[in-house]
Amino acid sequence: MEKNQLHSTTNVELDSKINIMKAKTEKLQSKIEKVRAKLQDQEDSIHFEKSYDIYHKKRKTLEESKEGNANIDDCIAKAHELETTTLKNLPARLVASESSNTNSEYLGIEEETEKES
Repeated sequence: MEKNQLHSTTNVELDSKINIMKAKTEKLQSKIEKVRAKLQDQEDSIHFEKSYDIYHKKRKTLEESKEGNANIDDCIAKAHELETTTLKNLPARLVASESSNTNSEYLGIEEETEKES
């Protein structure tokens, strides 16, 4: 009987220890799930921040490009205006050949300046 009591006591102690270990395991499992959820939230946050940064940089680049295009358009308009003004001031002979090769126009101007010398 003593052996049975000893085994009963040992079984009760073991059952108690097993129950304690199960409770600790459940607590640890709960902590693990909380940490996983927190990590998932951080991962999602990082993903959204990266996406935001990418789209923000794209928007900024597009805005800068748009500003650059406005400047380019202004430069083209100014160059066209200067071209038109210059064309109005060219001698009639050169204006008539305006539709011909641009190099010959410049050569004609060079020839005139050489003849005047």
